[in-house]
Amino acid sequence: MTLRRMKEFAKAMTRTSWTSRARQLVDEWRKEVEPLRHSEATPIRLERLCKEISEALPSNGILVSDTGFAGIWTGAMVYLTQPGQSYIRAAGSLGWGFPASMGAKCGAPDRPVICFIGDGGFYYYLSELETASRCGIKTVTVVNNNQCLQ
Repeated sequence: MTLRRMKEFAKAMTRTSWTSRARQLVDEWRKEVEPLRHSEATPIRLERLCKEISEALPSNGILVSDTGFAGIWTGAMVYLTQPGQSYIRAAGSLGWGFPASMGAKCGAPDRPVICFIGDGGFYYYLSELETASRCGIKTVTVVNNNQCLQ
């Protein structure tokens, strides 16, 4: 009964003005950061790196992002453009992204998996490179050396 009432209530709700305003804000923000996504600066800007990941992620690709800065950058700057793309993000366990990407690859062996992780998070599970090598788990790992945990 409760679910039926919730369903009726949800149908009655319209958020046209709110969703229009949210879309407008997102479009304005994306327009503002677009020059940074095309920056030729050295070292590479994270906005540009995220743009490159957006373009490289296949239509069935899985992006696994670590927590902290990695999650902030990928959540804001990597654009998923295909319905078959997946985004998995840690919500608190630093370093989780690398072994999670291995798990994603084992769970979906026919899908390409990219891991985005910071240098500090990667150091937590660096030893899992041995596991990946021994078990033939092939992912692409992008380590953002932002020197946050030196």
